[in-house]
Amino acid sequence: MGLGPPYLIEFTVNLSENWIGILDTGVGMAPEEVTSAFAPHVSFKQQSPAKARRDRMNMYRGYKGVGLTFLAYGTDDIIIHSKQEGGPLTKARMQYGRAWARAERIDPALMVEDSGTTPLGSHTRGTYVRVQFSPATRPKSLSKLTASIGTWKAILRTKTAIGQVLLGRQALVPITVKLKLVDAGKVESTDVEPVFLYPHEVERDPPFRFLNLVEYYEKHSEQTSPPPEKLRQDGVYLIWDTARIKKELTTEQRTTCAAQLKNYAPFLYAFVPYQGSVWSDLNSIVTGVSRRTYLYPGLMIAVNRQRLADIFQIDATPYETFSRNVFVVVHLDEARPDQGRKTIEVDAEEFAQRAADRAVQYLAKQRGLLRPPGESPTPEQRQVEKGHDDWIFNVRKHKDDNPLGVSPYTLGTGKQFSTRHLTVEFKNNLDSLIEDVKGESPKTFGKIDICVCWSKVGDSFKASPNRRSQSRRT
Repeated sequence: MGLGPPYLIEFTVNLSENWIGILDTGVGMAPEEVTSAFAPHVSFKQQSPAKARRDRMNMYRGYKGVGLTFLAYGTDDIIIHSKQEGGPLTKARMQYGRAWARAERIDPALMVEDSGTTPLGSHTRGTYVRVQFSPATRPKSLSKLTASIGTWKAILRTKTAIGQVLLGRQALVPITVKLKLVDAGKVESTDVEPVFLYPHEVERDPPFRFLNLVEYYEKHSEQTSPPPEKLRQDGVYLIWDTARIKKELTTEQRTTCAAQLKNYAPFLYAFVPYQGSVWSDLNSIVTGVSRRTYLYPGLMIAVNRQRLADIFQIDATPYETFSRNVFVVVHLDEARPDQGRKTIEVDAEEFAQRAADRAVQYLAKQRGLLRPPGESPTPEQRQVEKGHDDWIFNVRKHKDDNPLGVSPYTLGTGKQFSTRHLTVEFKNNLDSLIEDVKGESPKTFGKIDICVCWSKVGDSFKASPNRRSQSRRT
């Protein structure tokens, strides 16, 4: 289109006044376009050079003319400002669209001139849309949705077109995305990376141990036993290009999916943690709050760098239970999403399911690299594992740092009190204990405080009544 920089998108979330504003420095709209922007099935992209791309398969994002219509008639107060390079600024406002659409109001919702200030004043082109929320809209309250800027950032990267899916691709232009959160006079601002947030990219201190399987197997044969430092991973992930997806398909599937492999140039990303609780950890770190879920298992399909709205359940065979913990992204070029980008044409979805199933089968064979499910190491243990030491080292460190006894604590008088270290003797059974007492090299039990026997009696103890009576006297 020949549109030069800046390529800017600014999100403003005003919790105090319960509205969201979005500004972009795109091509903008002419005055007559602004006045009809909220009408159903109106899209000004039809007149753009990008229409040539759409005409090939009628699939490009947008062109449906439904986005602004949903906003205008799903809320009761929406503002739109826009201008093109060298053109006039047009400011419009429409109120009560939702109320009219639901027959709660007889008078039709009309677009009128907006008299408010505009954030487009410092830009030569672009569009600004502000949507007001209320108890009658969904959501009702933005502050109840979340007051965390980290959560809003996660929403933009995982739930909107800002989170571009660039598997094997470059962004069309270098977009700058800024997010501003306003709450009770306090303003927080942050930059947002305009790419999808993949689970393995989530950072923590100490860091997660997420293994890139493709890079790992470039240096290690898949038939060899993994070195100790590569075991006990928090999760594993992979990225496959079209050639690798084709290789992993069965012979029959390669024949069945030949057209999709050629037409869609698919790429695939897959991730699985060692247990389900890792998903909670990832979401807590990303959002800064608990009980908010934006990263979770399932199949996400993306078309032309942008995700579909829905997450599909993976139809896996035979590892169905294992698949419930796997996240897969399948990116397809030139496929056709429906209005609202909720789903996609049948043959594309079926291909994505086949590719996701093959990824699940492959990941299931890599479970030996993961930690045993149910294990929850302490932060201190994870810190040690930054150097890829195995769990034996962690156990020894824990023993040295936390000997059996009472940790120092302060009494009411301020006096410090702690016990001495206690010594524990472990025995398989009472036979072993008696052997130590009566054997040729008896131990000095005055130095042992606690003795633990894993079973009541041993074989020789069962066979000897005299031994039992002797043991009772002991």
